[in-house]
Amino acid sequence: PSARAAVEASQRGYVVIAEDHEETRTYLCHVLERAGFTVDALADGRAALSSCQMRTPDVLVSDVRMPGLTGFELIERLRSDERTSVIPVLLLSAHGGEESRIDGIGAGADDYLVKPLSSRELIARVDGAVRLGRLRHETARREQADLDALFSMAPDGLVVVGPKGQILSANEQARKLFAYTAEEFRGLHVEALMPASHRAPHVGLREGYQRAPIVRLMNPLQELRCVRSDGAEFVAEIALGPLQFKNQPCTIAIVRDITERKKLELERAEAERRFRVLSS
Repeated sequence: PSARAAVEASQRGYVVIAEDHEETRTYLCHVLERAGFTVDALADGRAALSSCQMRTPDVLVSDVRMPGLTGFELIERLRSDERTSVIPVLLLSAHGGEESRIDGIGAGADDYLVKPLSSRELIARVDGAVRLGRLRHETARREQADLDALFSMAPDGLVVVGPKGQILSANEQARKLFAYTAEEFRGLHVEALMPASHRAPHVGLREGYQRAPIVRLMNPLQELRCVRSDGAEFVAEIALGPLQFKNQPCTIAIVRDITERKKLELERAEAERRFRVLSS
């Protein structure tokens, strides 16, 4: 019977609760466990973040105001990590006004619950979030499979950049081009791939591109100076395009080293100049 109960609980869903108020935390845990969910109830945001990173839950139910990390800060940390970016988050607050709800949804929450809430409402909201989370994971799995196929066939370097400029993925060509391992690439900021003198202007360009409407066309090819992990610089031709990846709007960069082409162009221009001098 205990094994059957564990299977049923795992099918119903695994929920992490982040709530510093002990009475509320006990109530949430009691209702959800009785409904068949597996629950990990924690008293602060940092502990909840650590729990989500160690074992990805189907849903996170988080209070807005907590020690360590607030609910808003917890969402930001979850969304910036590809391991936890698709976890549905239900924010819990005593403030039920429209402005509070808008702030919660704007921060990235998937639902906003107002204390006190009935057990039936809590179970229904969590059930809906579990279905949403599983759908997201399946979608992310398919996206990753499609991206892996594209990455393996692409002759150029491909780099996926998150909303805040963090590199989420890069293919083998990009790793060879910039001389980074797959582990070194993950979490690296995209500005690290260009010389220091080019980084500040690029931040403004990147943020402007990210703020553009989601329906964006592939940018035309443009030249940009890049830098490898050992500090060696080279000239690249880069095109940017929109990509929905890990449940967030991202940018995919196609990078091609054109150092040799630029060298040949300079040599050709010099040869033409010399020819003109001789002709005159």
